[in-house]
Amino acid sequence: MPYDKYSGKYFAAANTGQGFVSFFDGIFTDISHLYIIKGGSGTGKSRMMKDIADRAEQLGYSVGRCLCSADADSLDAVIIPELSVGILDGTSPHVTDPKYPGAVDEIVDVGRFWDKDKLRLHTDSIREMIDRKSLLFACAYDLLRAAGSADALLSRLRKGAVDRQKMNSAVERLTRKWKNGSGYAEHIRILDAFTMKGEVRLDLFNQRAERIYLLDGRHGAESEFLRGIVRVAKEKRQPVFLAPDPVDLSRICEVMLPELGIAFVRRDPDDKAERIINTERFVRPEIIRKFKPCLTEANRRKRGLLQSVNTILSEIRKLHFEIEDIYISAMNFDAKEELTAALIDEIFK
Repeated sequence: MPYDKYSGKYFAAANTGQGFVSFFDGIFTDISHLYIIKGGSGTGKSRMMKDIADRAEQLGYSVGRCLCSADADSLDAVIIPELSVGILDGTSPHVTDPKYPGAVDEIVDVGRFWDKDKLRLHTDSIREMIDRKSLLFACAYDLLRAAGSADALLSRLRKGAVDRQKMNSAVERLTRKWKNGSGYAEHIRILDAFTMKGEVRLDLFNQRAERIYLLDGRHGAESEFLRGIVRVAKEKRQPVFLAPDPVDLSRICEVMLPELGIAFVRRDPDDKAERIINTERFVRPEIIRKFKPCLTEANRRKRGLLQSVNTILSEIRKLHFEIEDIYISAMNFDAKEELTAALIDEIFK
């Protein structure tokens, strides 16, 4: 039976050290019908997607819920794999337009239900708040980029401390009995996000894997260890899910191998891990001691910068809801709910 690559909760985009990064294109490549919702803040796009997702689950379908990278309480997209149907928010910052209009993609315009005359009464306020929100996001990205620089320094300092021969031997012992899979493929799943309510971490891999390996270490050897796991997965033609670090998308934080039912994770909230992998044993302590002052300072700088990112995102949250309030006051939600009902009938007919 093919592995399910869509179900669960995850982020389809992220606020990162490289700015806003979207993975929408990679996630929706195999979807046969895509509904692209257009409309401003407060027009009920997320509510529409939640209603469709809830209906799908009531009917027994599995559902993928892509959470909003800025607000984890909202949705950016919904996928119903058994029907090969996707519904996504096609507005900024993840602007999406139909690639195959009518044949695959179609636009669902909820903006037609707002009262333009009411909105024009708030033109100056809307412009000022949206421009200020954009500038604050730019500041947050600059701070994330600086945090990424501090993190890169940490990686360089730690790199020479890793005993690769010892690590590779441990990877080989662990993976020796793995069977060959159906074909290597990489699927990116963002499980950590800097949101308007602070840092959010999701436990998708813990929930979906049968066997959990918990990575435990303080000096950054986990990512190197996971690269060894991915290398073996590629050799054995096993598909993998990769969860990158939003500060540095090139660093892997967690890995899941769906056909083997195995996940390597950094946290284990349900205490499901069958084994703890202590990555500290792959680190030469004498090398760490040599660079301890630099490591301490880089860590301090990174923590301070990320704290500032969260402060700015909290300010963005206030603006976000002020903008939403204006659009909510101008929306005809009865008409929008009628459209949602019609869309549900069309999807599940």
